[in-house]
Amino acid sequence: GTQNDLGESFTELTAVTERDQGLNFKVHVFMKYLLNCPCFFSVCPIQERLNQFDIRSLSVLASCIREMENSRNVQALREALRLLLKDRIPEIQNVLVLQSMMRAVGKNSPILLKNELATKALSLADGFSPPNTQYMFSSLAAMGLNFKPLLDVCSKKIAENVHEFPFNRLLSVLKSCHELHYRNYTLFSSISEYMANTFDMWSNKQVILFLVTFENLLFRPVVLLDAFAERIIQKSESLTLKDLLSVLKVFSLLNHDLKEKKTQFLASVTMVLESYLPKMSPTDLLKAIHCLGLLEHFPQTPLEKLLQKDTLDQLLEKGKQSDKIQRWLHTLDLCLRLDKPQLPPSLTSIPDLHISVPAPAVTANQEVLSAVRSIVGNDAVQDSVLEQSIYFIDCVITLPHQTEETCGVSLFFVLYFRIAVVCAPHTSFCFGTTHPRASLVIKLRHLEKLGYKPVLVPVLELNSKTEEEKIKMLQKLIFPAQEIPNNSPETE
Repeated sequence: GTQNDLGESFTELTAVTERDQGLNFKVHVFMKYLLNCPCFFSVCPIQERLNQFDIRSLSVLASCIREMENSRNVQALREALRLLLKDRIPEIQNVLVLQSMMRAVGKNSPILLKNELATKALSLADGFSPPNTQYMFSSLAAMGLNFKPLLDVCSKKIAENVHEFPFNRLLSVLKSCHELHYRNYTLFSSISEYMANTFDMWSNKQVILFLVTFENLLFRPVVLLDAFAERIIQKSESLTLKDLLSVLKVFSLLNHDLKEKKTQFLASVTMVLESYLPKMSPTDLLKAIHCLGLLEHFPQTPLEKLLQKDTLDQLLEKGKQSDKIQRWLHTLDLCLRLDKPQLPPSLTSIPDLHISVPAPAVTANQEVLSAVRSIVGNDAVQDSVLEQSIYFIDCVITLPHQTEETCGVSLFFVLYFRIAVVCAPHTSFCFGTTHPRASLVIKLRHLEKLGYKPVLVPVLELNSKTEEEKIKMLQKLIFPAQEIPNNSPETE
């Protein structure tokens, strides 16, 4: 029970377990030792006791803290470790020890301490082994720190040696990226291409886990999606219901174009969907049909079941209905009315369910509005237009039906006399591209059905340009390969 006894016991325990059993057993034994050693918390201040520990011993303690249930004593240990690390970080030369410290201090530690630990890790990066790089992602995630210089270095190392990492470690890296809101196109591309090149090694479950994680990161792994679509076409019966729902979600939200394979793919997933109809909940059925609607596919048999009164009543049962369900039903109704799929009259719209979908809480992008007016003039522009109670348009450019100058431009105006300028944030595009995703896809499609020519403005790209460059970019988007109309003000 004395302080010296504690220090000697700890040193002996560390030496024995490190020599004979390895870290996992060491952590397990020492954790029990701490939990059953009240003297550690009561003989004298914790900080004074921890000052006796060398870096390796502190690493063991850090590993223990991660495994222990949160309590007042554990919080005291964690806080003491944070205070001690402020002065001891320069002593750390071992990457594993450093990562143990990073994971132990947690997300609530001071940002200065987090940055010092990450900076120390960056100084050791030249010596990182492949497992070190993967573990660094989860260590930073444990601190809740997006330290881009370190993440970039680790991403480069993983991308260059992607074949050395097993499935679970690559998946862990991607999940840490999502948690940290970190995206790296080279890293994502290398992982997806490796998966595609070794595709036969992976089960449906493994591929789907990767695809769902990529979709969470807004990344569209084109080759991997193509490969999996081909497998589905060949072996659609291998999909479970859970698999099917994940596949439909990923392919629809990423707006993946299967080109000549699209018809076969949709036929295959529809066949699987119909086989699961007897056991599907109304919510799962609506999810599946909503995803297929994004892909502009409306299979009759699933729709008939969804639009039955009993199914709709369950979906809209008081106390259980959600905003998401109402929004999905409203979108499906728009699809049936505007896309006009070839269906029996009873399926061409959803019965009036008194669904109220709130208008989007957005305002017109003033920079874009000002630039557009400078291009075509004030009279031709109407801002903040709302179509179908849900589709917000930053501004609509209304051009004359006919002009006397050039036939080419006249024809362009006759076909598209209303231009809908839609500003979209980076989250509306697949990462690293201007490929539209999710709800933006259906919005653009429906605006075309309503007689507009949609012009998509990527706001992030626009914001990086000068005023003159913004005007030139908008001119090119609005009038591709066309002359600017003569009624517009002069621009330089």
